[in-house]
Amino acid sequence: MSAARVESAEVVISELISNAFLHARSTTVGLRLRHVDSQVRLEVNDHSPSDVPRPKQVGPDEESGRGLWLVDALVDELGGSWGFTDDGTVAWCVFPLDLRSVGDSRSQASHGRATEPVEPEFRAR
Repeated sequence: MSAARVESAEVVISELISNAFLHARSTTVGLRLRHVDSQVRLEVNDHSPSDVPRPKQVGPDEESGRGLWLVDALVDELGGSWGFTDDGTVAWCVFPLDLRSVGDSRSQASHGRATEPVEPEFRAR
């Protein structure tokens, strides 16, 4: 994976974790990062059911509110997909490790729904 792709993936991870800590009603956030076939799957679980968040448009002078918009743009640039579980507790994204598999990720992953339950392996407080 190129340095630019790694940097984009790091920003996605940072934004999803930051959003979980900022907006959840929980003090614990779980993180799971897996390599599946030729893809990376990230899941951030804030253990706090809520309405499913959506990217929003913010004005040029706003100091916050761009996180999910940035996630959407970067995951698209990486050739992946992302979304939330129905109850809003888990944000997830999937993207290929190699640009040659960009077309494959769109057919294998769906935007907006988790494909399996999350069992967090790491926790931050």
